[in-house]
Amino acid sequence: MLPHLDASYRLAYALTGHKQDAEDLVQDTYLRALSGFARYKHGTNARAWLLTIMRRAFLNTRRRALARPLLTPLETPEGTVDAPDTQTPGPEEQVIRAADRRIVLSALAELPEAYRSALALVDLSGMRYAEAAQILGCPLGTVMSRLHRGRLELARRLRNSLIRPEES
Repeated sequence: MLPHLDASYRLAYALTGHKQDAEDLVQDTYLRALSGFARYKHGTNARAWLLTIMRRAFLNTRRRALARPLLTPLETPEGTVDAPDTQTPGPEEQVIRAADRRIVLSALAELPEAYRSALALVDLSGMRYAEAAQILGCPLGTVMSRLHRGRLELARRLRNSLIRPEES
C-alpha cells in the first residue's frame, strides 16, 4: 500500500482542502486498510481499494460533522466568550446512552440466532451484505431477508420495552 501514499495524499487533500485534515485522513485510511487487509483480494487493484476506503472514511466523517452544530465564540459587551461545549455528552446523557445501549443489546440477544447474527455482522460490524453472506454460509438474498425481518422484530421488541408499564 505504500506505493499509493502519494495518490492517497493527493485525494485526501482534494477532499478536505487542508493539509492537516488530509494527513489525518491518510492516516485513518491506512489504519482502516491495515485492519481490513484480510478482506483485500490479492491481484485486484490495490490503489482503487485503498482510495475507496479513504472516500468512505471521508464521507462518514463529513456526515458526522454535519450532524453536529458548529461552535463559534459569542460576542458580549464584556468581550468574547467561548461557546459551551455541546458536543461532549454530559454525565446525564452518558447514563442515558449506556441504558439505551443495554436495552438494545438485551433486545438483540433475545432475537433468533439467524437474525441476531445477520444484524451483528452488518449493522454492528459494518460488513457488506456479501461479506455477511459468505461468513454465514447462505445466499445474499437470505442475508437481506434476515436483516429485514430482524430489524422489524428488534424494533417491535424495543417499542414493547418502552411502553411496558413500570413495575412496582
